[in-house]
Amino acid sequence: MQHCDELKNQLLDFVRAAFSDNKLIHTQQISAADSNLSFEYEYCQKFFNARKWQDISCSELLNEYPSGVSAALTFLSDAEFNYYLPIFMYCSVAEFEVAGELTESLLSELNSCKPHENSIAQGQKFHALNNLQKKCVAEYLVYLATCRSSFYPIETHKDLAPSKLLADYWNQFLTL
Repeated sequence: MQHCDELKNQLLDFVRAAFSDNKLIHTQQISAADSNLSFEYEYCQKFFNARKWQDISCSELLNEYPSGVSAALTFLSDAEFNYYLPIFMYCSVAEFEVAGELTESLLSELNSCKPHENSIAQGQKFHALNNLQKKCVAEYLVYLATCRSSFYPIETHKDLAPSKLLADYWNQFLTL
């Protein structure tokens, strides 16, 4: 377990460093276009509006987003999702015991960028990440696959298992 504690601390430092220069691309539309007529649009606008990802606490993200943290992930526009990705990863690791919904939703989002049959726009959500940030995402998956694998076995989580996500797409960024 000490090895995993070290990996956890290294990963949390890496998340902070890899995304430290992220610029908030504040737009009128924080939420995804297809949600702009729903209450989720208002939730996204109010919760994330012009806030730095570093200024959002894990407790706030996990407990105060009105319709649950998985909705926060789902309804952000791609640009805003990329900007807030580090706080999602950070809280998923730092508060693992209470962040199950966040982690599973994040794994689902990370699965969206691997090649799928008949998909022209594969990986578009993450295209704006630089190589260091993509490596950070891959290291996040390594941590989950190494230290939290019993929570996400491939037998039950199939394509969302961290080891499968690494093998299918994210592994290529580990050598950057």
